[in-house]
Amino acid sequence: MGDAGLGGNRGKNSRENRDTGKTGTDHVFLLGLVRCYVAIVFEILLSMPRRARIIAAGYPMHVILRGIDRAAVFFEDDDRQFFLDHLVAVAAEESVAVHAYVLMTNHLHLPMTAARDDGVTAVMKRVGQRYVQHVNRTSRRTGGLFEGRFRSSLIEADT
Repeated sequence: MGDAGLGGNRGKNSRENRDTGKTGTDHVFLLGLVRCYVAIVFEILLSMPRRARIIAAGYPMHVILRGIDRAAVFFEDDDRQFFLDHLVAVAAEESVAVHAYVLMTNHLHLPMTAARDDGVTAVMKRVGQRYVQHVNRTSRRTGGLFEGRFRSSLIEADT
């Protein structure tokens, strides 16, 4: 069975493909349209804004923050203590209740409840920036420490 039986063209200058009845230029045109369509779809997807964060003052949130590529973010007990001290201070200033904490080597979990809509975001921004500056200064390193924005979800009450 030749190339034509497999749906392939017999060359750029062939008059017709026996299976489809279309010329080689028709296939090139269709391929161009498909490429254009794919490019437009990717353009739309890349230009879409990220999903909005759920903001609910007065409701508990589970906040998760990970290290880049799940690398360590806490290196010594002093690092953990610095993070917690700053977290307590900033949370009080922003009227955010921190119910508990889990500081793993490469990520952290914080159940929090904010009195204002922007409370959790403000706490995470301020604490994250100050903590990264601390680690970069004490470890003589540069660059980011956390993987993107923190993730959060509402915590449902048991009823």
